Amino acid sequence: MRKTILFGMLMLSPLFMNAQGMINGSMMGAGKGMAAISYANESFKEFWEGDKLYYEANMGTVTTQSVALMLTQGITSQIDIVAMVPYISSTFSQGTLASQSGLQDFSFAVKFRPYQLKTESSGTLSAIISAGVSTPTTDYVPDAGNAIGSHVGTADARLTVAYESTFGLFANAQYGYTRRGAVHLDRDYTVNAPDIGDLVFKVGYMSSLINADVWYENQNARGGIDIRQKGFSQQGYPFPATGPSFNRLGLNASFPLENVEPSLKAFKLYLGGSMITSGRNVGKSTRIAAGLMYEFTLWE
Repeated sequence: MRKTILFGMLMLSPLFMNAQGMINGSMMGAGKGMAAISYANESFKEFWEGDKLYYEANMGTVTTQSVALMLTQGITSQIDIVAMVPYISSTFSQGTLASQSGLQDFSFAVKFRPYQLKTESSGTLSAIISAGVSTPTTDYVPDAGNAIGSHVGTADARLTVAYESTFGLFANAQYGYTRRGAVHLDRDYTVNAPDIGDLVFKVGYMSSLINADVWYENQNARGGIDIRQKGFSQQGYPFPATGPSFNRLGLNASFPLENVEPSLKAFKLYLGGSMITSGRNVGKSTRIAAGLMYEFTLWE
């Protein structure tokens, strides 16, 4: 049974579950865009089988590394489009399974701001809705021990309420629902990946020197099965059919590089980190990330 568990451990990484990272509480503006490249390293030793925390010595540390490209373009003052694709590699520190790497899923979303209220004394309150889809870009194996994703098409909808004060403080609340489809496995077997609901709260401060925030995310699977539940191995359920849920805390910070070198006015450096504090059918992971953002204008 433990060997069966190893064959799906990388599916427990939230790298494969999170869509909210593409959508924030601000808009680019008509003609303005941003291109970003980021690196992330996420790892765990312990994992929840259902709601019970385990450590598997034959697995060691599970590490996923990713390099992601993201492009955001403002179409009007109220509409943005966002696209992203990550390259992911996965490894175990123990055991005989080889690493796997490759392009994962292409994601595309449209953001629309139907409401914005500005006051000189209180700041700005905005409501943003978005809709997105994702699809696998390569024929990777979703239920192997070194899987780099679930290999499932998704569609999601999100509502973000954002507040920005006149003195730099800001706060966002976001709810999203992701509809996930069928996963077709190489062994001529098809399962349904459970839908996902997630809620994110973010509070931060922005100035000409730094944009920093702390955030909390709660994700709940709508159905799915638990690892090691009765009949899990006997019925041959693969890991894409499990229900991943978790609570996660994180922080982000970005720094305009023009404060270091004026010729780098269009660039910003991004740093971030997060950790899973509790979960179900996920790894107890920590994540660090860094990235470089480039802002540009295509038309005025």
